Amino acid sequence: MGACGAATARTGNLDALAAGGHLWMNCFVDALDRRQQWSGLWTGRHALQPPNDAAASQGSSLWQRLSAAGVSHCLITDDADVAGLAEQLGCREAIFVESPVAGDEPADDVAQCACMGVFLAAAELIQQRRHRAVYVHSRGLHSPWDAPMELRMAMTDPDDPPPPTGTLPPGEVVDYQPRWSGNLHGASGMDPDVIIGWNQVAAAQVQVLDRGVGLLRAAVEETGDPNWAWLIHSLGQIPLGEHGQLGSPLEWPYSEHLRALAILRPATALPCPRFHLGVCQLPSAGEWLLGQLGLPSPAGLAGQPAASSPVDGWLAAIHDTACGNEFIWARTPAWSLRSTPAGTELYAQPDDRWEVCNVADLQPQVVEAMQQAVSRFQQCLAGSVPQGDSPPEVLMNTMR
Repeated sequence: MGACGAATARTGNLDALAAGGHLWMNCFVDALDRRQQWSGLWTGRHALQPPNDAAASQGSSLWQRLSAAGVSHCLITDDADVAGLAEQLGCREAIFVESPVAGDEPADDVAQCACMGVFLAAAELIQQRRHRAVYVHSRGLHSPWDAPMELRMAMTDPDDPPPPTGTLPPGEVVDYQPRWSGNLHGASGMDPDVIIGWNQVAAAQVQVLDRGVGLLRAAVEETGDPNWAWLIHSLGQIPLGEHGQLGSPLEWPYSEHLRALAILRPATALPCPRFHLGVCQLPSAGEWLLGQLGLPSPAGLAGQPAASSPVDGWLAAIHDTACGNEFIWARTPAWSLRSTPAGTELYAQPDDRWEVCNVADLQPQVVEAMQQAVSRFQQCLAGSVPQGDSPPEVLMNTMR
């Protein structure tokens, strides 16, 4: 989206909300599993904090706190699993909107795109003014990429070939050799123009989603109520070819795929956007939402409010089992670390945004410091050690 620096897709509705709000530029998910991501978001508890569902049994999920405070609320989604989890955690009204089946060709009009159904239903719900809190969830780029051909062509330059006409169903993966490998046509002989074309389709699909947000904005304006606040977030990102895969989450993701969009627009818009560069994770977003509703924060990391996280502002971490193997990822302002069965990788941040230059062998002391930070983070979450002291300078200093 434009507010985050993209120059291709035109995302006027998202950008307008961001222009009067807070943008967290280094917010990351806390788990690879999307169910765990939702649980962390709605309970304020990190996926590494055992047990992960303890907050639900203690009545401290977002939905339970809304109910306890007498705040009428509703979730509307095009994902049945999300609706089921919300009900399990105490949501009083979870509405599942079944998306139409997308064809193999682009939609003729934006309104006919598969992802628009939930936005249309949500706009109608907002206009009814039955709820103080309305949570709208779209599968986003996990829906078929069926943006109209007109939008796809608008993403191309005059000399570009036409973009793909397919819809890239969810879960379909395009594998090819990364462009920096020295083999421009990849192991499968794929023309790099095809990868560029799918990036253009993705940008067109983002514009479709932005039109959906436009429906919500129009519905809010029609209520005549000036007290609406907005929290806009995503659950990570879709690979677009940086590491040889496009269209589905990687088994061993990189920081770019774990980054979560997070925008908070207060009811009274800020005079200009405020960018937050500190490192944080998705469970903090639940606290921001409660704050806008004037409700107390949930129990966050190590049983404390999310704002007093032992590593708030400088460390994000995931320790998971992917494909049956242990996977560790960590990010600080100055470094990102990936540990898989294939080995340990270290990347300088924010310079090496795409994480293509592994410097683990050149910076063993940084690898050790990152591993120690992750270990202490897990101990803090488990409550076995007190909150940490100041972060090590080597993990914070981006001046090299």
